[in-house]
Amino acid sequence: MSERNQQYLKVALFLFSIGVIGFAIYFFLFNKTPALVTPTPDTGAVAITDGRLTTSNPAVDQGTTVPQIPNAGTQPGASTVVSGGPVLVSRLTASKIVNPTLTSGKEITYYDPNDGLFYSIDVFGNALPISDARFLAAQSVNLSNDASSAVMEFPDGSNIIYNFDTGSQTTLPTHWQDFHFSDKGALLAGKNMATDPNSRSLVVTANDGSQATSIAALGENESKVTINWSPTNEIVAFSETGRAQSAFGRQEIYLIDKTGNAIGTIIVEGNSFSALWSPSGSHILYSVSDPTAGDRPALWFVKASGNEIGTGRLNLGIETWVEKCTFKDDTFVICAVPKVVTNSSGIDHSYITSGDDIYQVNVTTGRSVLLATPALETQMFNLRVSDDQSILYFTDQLDRLNSIRLR
Repeated sequence: MSERNQQYLKVALFLFSIGVIGFAIYFFLFNKTPALVTPTPDTGAVAITDGRLTTSNPAVDQGTTVPQIPNAGTQPGASTVVSGGPVLVSRLTASKIVNPTLTSGKEITYYDPNDGLFYSIDVFGNALPISDARFLAAQSVNLSNDASSAVMEFPDGSNIIYNFDTGSQTTLPTHWQDFHFSDKGALLAGKNMATDPNSRSLVVTANDGSQATSIAALGENESKVTINWSPTNEIVAFSETGRAQSAFGRQEIYLIDKTGNAIGTIIVEGNSFSALWSPSGSHILYSVSDPTAGDRPALWFVKASGNEIGTGRLNLGIETWVEKCTFKDDTFVICAVPKVVTNSSGIDHSYITSGDDIYQVNVTTGRSVLLATPALETQMFNLRVSDDQSILYFTDQLDRLNSIRLR
């Protein structure tokens, strides 16, 4: 090869080397392939929007009602209906609700303190506001049984009645408190807590706050009087102002009628008396703390109408409270019974930390049968049975609404 050609070859090799080096610099410094990113999957977390249960997945129509909030946690081996063993618990609200009231046979109406609205939830889990009226920060809420009216107390002392059918609102005196509607919602009872004890009284009004009548003086005994309308509207309250019968907690409970008179008495074996009327109003189921059994709760059944008031007392042998019971009909009661009951818990429920079993009790014979154990460890309150006896509603220890199928 000539010297001239050798020079051309050297120049060509030099230029080729420059090109390769330049391409390498460009490739590694300026043309990096983007890192591969794995998208985070949608969790489908449940949210509540305008009273409808929706998922967070944007592919789902946000106006579509989901039948039920998914059951929280796993419930292996749970039956879909009560059958003596573990039973499936369906959670119907994701957060605290107040004063669940059975209306229209199967529907539950309640107040949601998170947004101040009242909702109705049907057997399919569909929750819709019954009104666009919003009542934020209500301290106490009581609904009429037909959910046509609600009476609310607020932290500033104001009290109002709201009628959902008419949209009308009535203001009640600020020194009135502890309101309860009669069985059909036509009447309202409360306590006039005037500054002067001599002016304090039990008050009954129409459901719009009109026609107020003081039916009985309270004096210093306000804490001993519990408003508890009978289904017949004959009895307004129970009064623990009777004579003590013994040193072991036996006491005399007066039944106060609409005129303020005591029309009968019940002798109870213990303190912390609390009562629930039978559907016909002929009997009451009541619980007391039993001083002969370490102040554990005891459940009793007794006649409470006419000339038979206070007769036929029957200790049902169940350690629970009426706040954890509901009448299925005049013969059968369904109760949540703690698995572990401790001394003094009859006085203070907070001593109980265990979950509940569900029993059905024949109040005429005292015979009890285990219906089921919730598959989720649950403390049960505010029990309600649908009119067709197919669904048991209840609130749990976090005040969330749940349901269990009875059949």
